[in-house]
Amino acid sequence: MDMTSSGQVRRAKRHFAASFYVLGRVDFDDAQHAQQRLAYDAISRADGRITFLLCEHAGVVSIGRGGVRSDIQFSSTELEGRGLSLKYVPRGGGCLWHQEGQLAIYPIVPLRWHRLTIGQFATQFRHGVVRALAEQGFPARLHPASQHVLGPGGLVAALGLAIRRQVTQQGMFLNITNDVSSASRVITFPTTALQGANVPSIRRGESMNCRLSDHARGATIQSTSRLLVNHLAEAFGCESFHLHQSHPFLAQLPDTSRELAA
Repeated sequence: MDMTSSGQVRRAKRHFAASFYVLGRVDFDDAQHAQQRLAYDAISRADGRITFLLCEHAGVVSIGRGGVRSDIQFSSTELEGRGLSLKYVPRGGGCLWHQEGQLAIYPIVPLRWHRLTIGQFATQFRHGVVRALAEQGFPARLHPASQHVLGPGGLVAALGLAIRRQVTQQGMFLNITNDVSSASRVITFPTTALQGANVPSIRRGESMNCRLSDHARGATIQSTSRLLVNHLAEAFGCESFHLHQSHPFLAQLPDTSRELAA
């Protein structure tokens, strides 16, 4: 048995594969199904493989376990007029408005194999994201009453996890270049989550009304994705990893926002 100088047992380092898929825009429902299939695969494997999906969605407002329909301050008619559909998702957190220019970061991590608690996983995940933002000069900090990430103008990233048989799904949603002008009409961190919390410096009921590109010059989905891959790999101890731009479970959709900008 190998011991450290302080008398703690030093565990032998175990090697594992890691894959990052940087995918562009994909269908929201397809991404949910892909995560489920990857999680089932992770359960059956014995090699500790980590998979990250990085993608964009559009035209969806999702409601997590901490959210309710009244947190979405659009009528059904307004939702239809904006081309938005509602999706109830079995993840933590409140409501999220998914748009092109917002990056979804989905980790498929077998916690038991990596000897991680849910709290340890969430800490490593958030720190990897915060360090990637810091490298772009963005002053991110952790929310004092939740697992979300704050920027100068409010919430810039929201964490909403799901754990199935000790394998993670769902993840972090990061505003980069998406339109946040009406973000206050979708409450991501609801008032009910703050009841009894001693957090006078923040509003009771918060939306994702901050975006990276307003405070980090030149930030794009592509540049931020590259930094996230590197910092997340470091956060989870990946000595090497495979980088992909497509996945057999997911068809990429046309990038309409950048087509219009061209």
